[in-house]
Amino acid sequence: MEKLTKENYYDSDRVSNSSLSWLLPETGGSLTKFIYKSGIVEHEESESMRLGTLIHKFVEKGYDADIDKIFEVAEIPSPAIAKIIQEVSKNPSAPLRDEILRVARANEYQSTWKDDTVVNKILAEGSAYLEKLKLEETGKVLVSNQEMNQLYHICARIKEVLTWNFYKEGFLGEVIMTPAHGEPGDDVEILNECPIEFEYNDIECKSLIDILLVNHTRKTISIVDLKTTNIPNSIYTGYTTDDIDQVTGELVEKWVEGVMYKRQVHRQMAFYKLAASAKYPDYTFKTAYVFAVETVAPHDVKLIAIPEKYIELGLRRINFAMPHFRYLPQESNDYDI
Repeated sequence: MEKLTKENYYDSDRVSNSSLSWLLPETGGSLTKFIYKSGIVEHEESESMRLGTLIHKFVEKGYDADIDKIFEVAEIPSPAIAKIIQEVSKNPSAPLRDEILRVARANEYQSTWKDDTVVNKILAEGSAYLEKLKLEETGKVLVSNQEMNQLYHICARIKEVLTWNFYKEGFLGEVIMTPAHGEPGDDVEILNECPIEFEYNDIECKSLIDILLVNHTRKTISIVDLKTTNIPNSIYTGYTTDDIDQVTGELVEKWVEGVMYKRQVHRQMAFYKLAASAKYPDYTFKTAYVFAVETVAPHDVKLIAIPEKYIELGLRRINFAMPHFRYLPQESNDYDI
Protein backbone atom coordinates (compact mmCIF):
# COMPACT_ATOMS: atom_id res chain seq x y z
CA MET A 1 0.00 0.00 0.00
CA GLU A 2 1.28 3.45 -0.93
CA LYS A 3 2.51 5.51 1.99
CA LEU A 4 0.11 8.24 3.06
CA THR A 5 1.23 11.75 2.13
CA LYS A 6 -0.53 15.11 2.08
CA GLU A 7 -0.65 14.82 -1.74
CA ASN A 8 -2.49 11.46 -1.81
CA TYR A 9 -4.40 11.96 1.44
CA TYR A 10 -7.80 12.39 -0.20
CA ASP A 11 -7.26 9.34 -2.39
CA SER A 12 -6.92 7.05 0.63
CA ASP A 13 -9.99 5.01 1.61
CA ARG A 14 -9.15 5.07 5.31
CA VAL A 15 -11.63 6.54 7.78
CA SER A 16 -11.04 10.21 8.62
CA ASN A 17 -12.58 12.57 11.14
CA SER A 18 -14.57 14.36 8.43
CA SER A 19 -16.15 11.09 7.30
CA LEU A 20 -17.70 10.70 10.76
CA SER A 21 -19.91 13.74 10.14
CA TRP A 22 -21.97 11.79 7.59
CA LEU A 23 -22.55 9.05 10.15
CA LEU A 24 -23.19 10.75 13.51
CA PRO A 25 -26.70 12.04 14.34
CA GLU A 26 -25.56 15.35 15.85
CA THR A 27 -24.24 16.39 12.42
CA GLY A 28 -27.33 15.11 10.62
CA GLY A 29 -25.68 11.86 9.63
CA SER A 30 -26.83 8.27 9.42
CA LEU A 31 -25.49 5.00 8.06
CA THR A 32 -27.61 5.45 4.93
CA LYS A 33 -26.27 8.96 4.34
CA PHE A 34 -22.72 7.86 4.97
CA ILE A 35 -22.92 5.05 2.42
CA TYR A 36 -24.48 7.46 -0.08
CA LYS A 37 -21.88 10.20 0.45
CA SER A 38 -18.92 7.82 0.48
CA GLY A 39 -19.16 7.48 -3.29
CA ILE A 40 -19.36 11.21 -3.98
CA VAL A 41 -16.49 13.66 -4.24
CA GLU A 42 -17.41 17.26 -3.56
CA HIS A 43 -15.94 19.69 -6.07
CA GLU A 44 -17.15 23.12 -5.06
CA GLU A 45 -14.68 25.30 -3.21
CA SER A 46 -16.01 28.38 -1.48
CA GLU A 47 -14.02 31.58 -1.11
CA SER A 48 -13.65 31.01 2.63
CA MET A 49 -12.36 27.49 2.03
CA ARG A 50 -9.84 28.80 -0.50
CA LEU A 51 -8.59 31.46 1.92
CA GLY A 52 -8.19 28.78 4.56
CA THR A 53 -6.16 26.68 2.11
CA LEU A 54 -3.89 29.65 1.34
CA ILE A 55 -3.32 30.33 5.04
CA HIS A 56 -2.46 26.67 5.59
CA LYS A 57 0.05 26.94 2.74
CA PHE A 58 1.77 29.84 4.49
CA VAL A 59 1.92 28.13 7.88
CA GLU A 60 3.12 24.90 6.28
CA LYS A 61 6.31 26.66 5.13
CA GLY A 62 7.32 27.26 8.74
CA TYR A 63 10.77 28.82 9.04
CA ASP A 64 10.87 29.40 5.27
CA ALA A 65 7.56 31.30 5.17
CA ASP A 66 7.83 34.50 3.13
CA ILE A 67 4.55 35.69 1.67
CA ASP A 68 6.16 37.24 -1.42
CA LYS A 69 7.99 34.01 -2.19
CA ILE A 70 4.91 31.82 -1.71
CA PHE A 71 2.18 33.80 -3.51
CA GLU A 72 1.95 35.83 -6.71
CA VAL A 73 -0.88 38.13 -7.75
CA ALA A 74 -2.86 37.15 -10.85
CA GLU A 75 -6.36 37.65 -12.23
CA ILE A 76 -8.27 34.80 -10.56
CA PRO A 77 -11.78 33.76 -11.72
CA SER A 78 -14.48 32.37 -9.41
CA PRO A 79 -13.44 29.39 -7.25
CA ALA A 80 -15.41 26.93 -9.40
CA ILE A 81 -13.87 28.12 -12.68
CA ALA A 82 -10.40 28.46 -11.13
CA LYS A 83 -10.55 24.81 -10.08
CA ILE A 84 -11.48 23.75 -13.62
CA ILE A 85 -8.73 25.87 -15.19
CA GLN A 86 -6.16 24.42 -12.79
CA GLU A 87 -7.08 20.89 -13.87
CA VAL A 88 -7.10 21.85 -17.55
CA SER A 89 -3.61 23.34 -17.28
CA LYS A 90 -2.23 19.97 -16.20
CA ASN A 91 -3.04 18.46 -19.62
CA PRO A 92 -1.69 21.01 -22.14
CA SER A 93 -1.55 18.51 -25.02
CA ALA A 94 -5.32 17.94 -25.07
CA PRO A 95 -7.58 20.04 -27.35
CA LEU A 96 -8.48 23.02 -25.20
CA ARG A 97 -12.25 23.19 -25.65
CA ASP A 98 -12.61 19.42 -25.31
CA GLU A 99 -10.55 19.38 -22.14
CA ILE A 100 -12.44 22.28 -20.60
CA LEU A 101 -15.74 20.54 -21.28
CA ARG A 102 -14.49 17.22 -19.90
CA VAL A 103 -13.24 18.78 -16.67
CA ALA A 104 -16.31 20.98 -16.30
CA ARG A 105 -18.67 18.01 -16.63
CA ALA A 106 -16.57 15.95 -14.22
CA ASN A 107 -16.87 18.80 -11.72
CA GLU A 108 -20.62 19.11 -12.40
CA TYR A 109 -20.20 22.76 -13.34
CA GLN A 110 -23.51 24.22 -14.59
CA SER A 111 -24.79 20.75 -15.54
CA THR A 112 -27.98 22.14 -17.13
CA TRP A 113 -26.11 24.40 -19.57
CA LYS A 114 -25.28 23.47 -23.17
CA ASP A 115 -21.72 22.38 -23.95
CA ASP A 116 -20.77 25.51 -25.90
CA THR A 117 -22.25 27.77 -23.23
CA VAL A 118 -20.18 26.07 -20.53
CA VAL A 119 -16.94 26.25 -22.51
CA ASN A 120 -17.46 29.86 -23.59
CA LYS A 121 -18.23 30.96 -20.03
CA ILE A 122 -15.09 29.30 -18.67
CA LEU A 123 -12.91 30.72 -21.44
CA ALA A 124 -14.34 34.21 -20.96
CA GLU A 125 -13.52 34.24 -17.25
CA GLY A 126 -10.53 31.92 -17.11
CA SER A 127 -8.39 32.46 -20.24
CA ALA A 128 -6.04 34.96 -18.60
CA TYR A 129 -5.65 32.69 -15.58
CA LEU A 130 -4.90 29.71 -17.83
CA GLU A 131 -2.18 31.64 -19.66
CA LYS A 132 -0.66 32.67 -16.34
CA LEU A 133 -0.60 29.05 -15.20
CA LYS A 134 1.10 27.98 -18.44
CA LEU A 135 3.82 30.59 -18.03
CA GLU A 136 4.23 30.15 -14.27
CA GLU A 137 7.56 28.49 -13.49
CA THR A 138 8.32 29.93 -10.07
CA GLY A 139 6.30 27.41 -8.09
CA LYS A 140 4.33 30.21 -6.46
CA VAL A 141 0.61 29.99 -5.73
CA LEU A 142 -1.42 32.42 -7.83
CA VAL A 143 -3.80 34.62 -5.84
CA SER A 144 -6.02 37.59 -6.56
CA ASN A 145 -5.06 41.11 -5.50
CA GLN A 146 -7.79 41.02 -2.83
CA GLU A 147 -6.52 37.68 -1.52
CA MET A 148 -2.96 39.00 -1.36
CA ASN A 149 -4.08 42.03 0.66
CA GLN A 150 -5.90 39.72 3.08
CA LEU A 151 -2.91 37.40 3.32
CA TYR A 152 -0.49 40.23 4.14
CA HIS A 153 -2.57 41.20 7.17
CA ILE A 154 -3.53 37.69 8.29
CA CYS A 155 -0.08 36.14 7.90
CA ALA A 156 1.52 39.00 9.82
CA ARG A 157 -0.87 38.36 12.71
CA ILE A 158 -0.20 34.63 12.56
CA LYS A 159 3.56 35.13 12.84
CA GLU A 160 3.04 37.30 15.91
CA VAL A 161 1.26 34.46 17.74
CA LEU A 162 2.76 31.26 16.29
CA THR A 163 6.27 32.66 16.66
CA TRP A 164 7.73 29.25 17.42
CA ASN A 165 6.54 27.97 14.04
CA PHE A 166 8.45 30.65 12.11
CA TYR A 167 11.46 31.71 14.16
CA LYS A 168 13.56 28.81 15.36
CA GLU A 169 15.94 30.99 17.36
CA GLY A 170 14.27 31.72 20.67
CA PHE A 171 10.98 30.10 19.78
CA LEU A 172 10.87 28.57 23.25
CA GLY A 173 11.74 31.85 24.89
CA GLU A 174 10.09 32.71 28.19
CA VAL A 175 7.94 35.48 26.68
CA ILE A 176 6.43 33.23 24.02
CA MET A 177 3.49 30.96 24.75
CA THR A 178 4.16 27.65 23.07
CA PRO A 179 2.13 24.42 22.97
CA ALA A 180 5.38 22.49 23.22
CA HIS A 181 5.44 22.99 27.01
CA GLY A 182 9.22 22.89 26.93
CA GLU A 183 12.21 24.89 28.01
CA PRO A 184 14.90 26.68 26.01
CA GLY A 185 17.29 24.05 24.68
CA ASP A 186 14.68 21.28 24.39
CA ASP A 187 14.75 19.21 21.21
CA VAL A 188 11.38 20.20 19.74
CA GLU A 189 10.36 19.03 16.29
CA ILE A 190 7.60 20.95 14.49
CA LEU A 191 5.74 19.00 11.80
CA ASN A 192 3.48 21.04 9.52
CA GLU A 193 0.74 19.29 7.51
CA CYS A 194 1.60 15.92 9.06
CA PRO A 195 -0.18 12.87 7.52
CA ILE A 196 -0.64 9.87 9.83
CA GLU A 197 -2.01 6.38 9.17
CA PHE A 198 -3.20 4.46 12.21
CA GLU A 199 -5.63 1.82 13.40
CA TYR A 200 -8.29 2.35 16.03
CA ASN A 201 -10.55 -0.48 17.17
CA ASP A 202 -9.27 -2.51 14.19
CA ILE A 203 -10.45 0.21 11.77
CA GLU A 204 -7.93 1.74 9.36
CA CYS A 205 -7.85 5.51 9.90
CA LYS A 206 -6.00 8.57 8.64
CA SER A 207 -5.45 12.17 9.70
CA LEU A 208 -3.70 15.25 8.39
CA ILE A 209 -2.64 17.39 11.35
CA ASP A 210 -1.94 21.07 10.68
CA ILE A 211 0.85 21.41 13.26
CA LEU A 212 2.24 18.59 15.39
CA LEU A 213 4.73 19.62 18.08
CA VAL A 214 6.98 16.84 19.35
CA ASN A 215 9.21 17.51 22.35
CA HIS A 216 11.78 14.73 22.13
CA THR A 217 13.51 15.90 25.32
CA ARG A 218 10.41 15.55 27.52
CA LYS A 219 8.65 12.99 25.29
CA THR A 220 5.47 15.02 24.89
CA ILE A 221 3.26 15.81 21.91
CA SER A 222 0.78 18.63 21.26
CA ILE A 223 -1.33 19.53 18.24
CA VAL A 224 -2.53 22.80 16.74
CA ASP A 225 -5.37 23.02 14.24
CA LEU A 226 -5.89 26.16 12.15
CA LYS A 227 -9.45 27.40 11.74
CA THR A 228 -10.64 30.32 9.61
CA THR A 229 -13.90 31.95 10.61
CA ASN A 230 -15.98 34.88 9.42
CA ILE A 231 -17.52 35.36 12.87
CA PRO A 232 -15.80 37.02 15.87
CA ASN A 233 -13.34 34.80 17.70
CA SER A 234 -15.08 35.27 21.04
CA ILE A 235 -18.25 33.73 19.60
CA TYR A 236 -16.34 31.09 17.65
CA THR A 237 -14.16 29.82 20.51
CA GLY A 238 -16.45 30.64 23.45
CA TYR A 239 -16.34 33.14 26.30
CA THR A 240 -17.21 33.70 29.95
CA THR A 241 -19.77 36.29 31.00
CA ASP A 242 -22.06 37.24 33.90
CA ASP A 243 -25.64 36.01 34.02
CA ILE A 244 -28.56 35.63 36.42
CA ASP A 245 -29.16 32.19 37.91
CA GLN A 246 -32.77 31.33 37.09
CA VAL A 247 -33.20 29.38 40.35
CA THR A 248 -31.49 31.56 42.95
CA GLY A 249 -31.71 34.92 41.19
CA GLU A 250 -28.04 35.50 42.00
CA LEU A 251 -25.48 36.91 39.59
CA VAL A 252 -23.23 34.08 38.48
CA GLU A 253 -20.38 33.55 36.06
CA LYS A 254 -21.47 31.66 32.96
CA TRP A 255 -19.51 29.85 30.22
CA VAL A 256 -20.96 30.38 26.74
CA GLU A 257 -19.94 27.52 24.47
CA GLY A 258 -18.26 28.53 21.22
CA VAL A 259 -19.63 27.79 17.77
CA MET A 260 -16.63 25.58 17.07
CA TYR A 261 -17.92 22.97 19.52
CA LYS A 262 -21.21 22.81 17.65
CA ARG A 263 -19.08 22.08 14.60
CA GLN A 264 -17.51 19.16 16.48
CA VAL A 265 -14.00 20.58 16.87
CA HIS A 266 -13.58 18.49 20.05
CA ARG A 267 -14.25 15.30 18.10
CA GLN A 268 -11.65 16.35 15.55
CA MET A 269 -9.10 17.03 18.29
CA ALA A 270 -9.85 13.65 19.88
CA PHE A 271 -9.30 12.00 16.49
CA TYR A 272 -6.00 13.83 16.04
CA LYS A 273 -4.97 12.82 19.54
CA LEU A 274 -5.51 9.17 18.59
CA ALA A 275 -3.42 9.67 15.46
CA ALA A 276 -0.55 11.51 17.19
CA SER A 277 -0.47 8.99 20.04
CA ALA A 278 -0.31 6.14 17.53
CA LYS A 279 2.64 7.79 15.75
CA TYR A 280 4.44 8.43 19.06
CA PRO A 281 3.22 5.65 21.40
CA ASP A 282 5.89 6.30 24.03
CA TYR A 283 5.12 10.01 24.30
CA THR A 284 2.62 11.78 26.56
CA PHE A 285 -0.10 13.83 24.90
CA LYS A 286 -0.14 17.33 26.40
CA THR A 287 -2.63 19.65 24.72
CA ALA A 288 -4.78 20.20 21.65
CA TYR A 289 -5.03 23.80 20.49
CA VAL A 290 -7.23 25.60 18.01
CA PHE A 291 -5.70 28.61 16.29
CA ALA A 292 -8.68 30.67 15.11
CA VAL A 293 -8.16 33.29 12.41
CA GLU A 294 -10.86 35.82 11.55
CA THR A 295 -11.16 36.30 7.79
CA VAL A 296 -12.74 39.74 8.26
CA ALA A 297 -10.62 42.81 9.04
CA PRO A 298 -8.90 43.49 11.37
CA HIS A 299 -8.23 39.72 11.27
CA ASP A 300 -8.13 38.92 14.97
CA VAL A 301 -6.36 35.67 15.87
CA LYS A 302 -6.62 33.49 18.95
CA LEU A 303 -4.75 30.43 20.20
CA ILE A 304 -6.94 28.46 22.62
CA ALA A 305 -6.48 25.12 24.36
CA ILE A 306 -9.31 22.60 24.13
CA PRO A 307 -10.28 21.41 27.65
CA GLU A 308 -9.63 17.73 28.31
CA LYS A 309 -13.32 17.14 29.10
CA TYR A 310 -14.24 18.22 25.59
CA ILE A 311 -11.65 15.86 24.12
CA GLU A 312 -13.11 13.04 26.22
CA LEU A 313 -16.55 13.91 24.85
CA GLY A 314 -15.14 13.86 21.32
CA LEU A 315 -13.66 10.43 21.93
CA ARG A 316 -17.06 9.13 23.04
CA ARG A 317 -18.55 10.27 19.73
CA ILE A 318 -15.75 8.51 17.85
CA ASN A 319 -16.36 5.33 19.85
CA PHE A 320 -20.05 5.54 19.02
CA ALA A 321 -19.32 5.81 15.29
CA MET A 322 -16.48 3.33 14.83
CA PRO A 323 -18.44 0.03 15.10
CA HIS A 324 -20.57 1.07 12.11
CA PHE A 325 -17.59 0.99 9.77
CA ARG A 326 -17.38 -2.80 10.04
CA TYR A 327 -20.72 -3.10 8.23
CA LEU A 328 -20.09 -0.75 5.31
CA PRO A 329 -20.23 -2.15 1.75
CA GLN A 330 -16.80 -3.13 0.51
CA GLU A 331 -17.16 -1.10 -2.68
CA SER A 332 -17.41 2.21 -0.75
CA ASN A 333 -13.95 3.63 -1.40
CA ASP A 334 -13.88 7.30 -0.56
CA TYR A 335 -14.58 8.10 3.07
CA ASP A 336 -13.16 11.60 3.01
CA ILE A 337 -15.77 14.11 1.94
